[in-house]
Amino acid sequence: MGFEKSHLYGKIEVDLANTSSVNVSLSTDIPGGTMAEAFSFTIPTGTRRPVGSRLPGKMQGHYFSATITPAAAGQTELYGARIWVRELPTGQWYWFPLPILPTSPAEFERLELPIPQTPEAFAEMKLPFLPTSEAFEKLELPVPVTPEAFAEMKLPIPQTPDAFVVAPLPVVPGTQQGFEEMKLPVPQTPESFVEMKLPVPETPEAFVAVPLPVVPGTQEGFAELKLPIPQTPEIFTAAELPVVPGTQEGFAEMKLPIPQTPESFAQFALPIPPTNEEYLQSKLPVKPTPPVPEWADVPVDE
Repeated sequence: MGFEKSHLYGKIEVDLANTSSVNVSLSTDIPGGTMAEAFSFTIPTGTRRPVGSRLPGKMQGHYFSATITPAAAGQTELYGARIWVRELPTGQWYWFPLPILPTSPAEFERLELPIPQTPEAFAEMKLPFLPTSEAFEKLELPVPVTPEAFAEMKLPIPQTPDAFVVAPLPVVPGTQQGFEEMKLPVPQTPESFVEMKLPVPETPEAFVAVPLPVVPGTQEGFAELKLPIPQTPEIFTAAELPVVPGTQEGFAEMKLPIPQTPESFAQFALPIPPTNEEYLQSKLPVKPTPPVPEWADVPVDE
């Protein structure tokens, strides 16, 4: 906070309740012209009450701030604070209430979690435990020997705060005797179920079995594999390829068979759908040419 004129500060009073010690730091802008700590004191634990402290006689300034810092383990509730001030040089002493800023979301706030009651339709869930198989074998893990330099390590365990509340969990009585294996529901087959049959094409009349070759010394049913070689059709036409001069004597031209176009050949035509009856020609708006303005004769000063 700040004053238009410099003030002298005499004492401070804080209304609070704290479960751990609290440090109060007071800062002013005199001397030096910058905010610096001028006085601090510690408030011990206690219930809600006003705690006051006198300030140094030379503590003065245009600006004043108070910072209250509680200890790490504890809870502090601040209800208000005021300071005994006097305007320099000839003002009267009076109590000035200090503005208390609300706790920011980043600071600690006690949060009470709602615990709903167990509904009447509660049913215990039973987990199936499979029996141990006959092939079970005990597995022994290697455990190293404790070294001679071993030292016990103690972990820091913070104390339970005063605001600690035990949350009891609901326990269903008689769980062990009423245990039953959990069975998963299996829906029945619907009446509209229809068996799906995969289409299997019939064997064509031109089907010829392909015998596989059998290495000598195999079973009696072995038969050499013969690959069918179709005869050259009557419509075969030799394709003459250019022959490079100087080819070997045993060179023969390679002729590729070119089949004739079958009688059932039909030219492939793409289907063009007819124009819909709702078809409307798209017309783009064309703005008319604006009229050409007439020239105005302007006299020229020669």
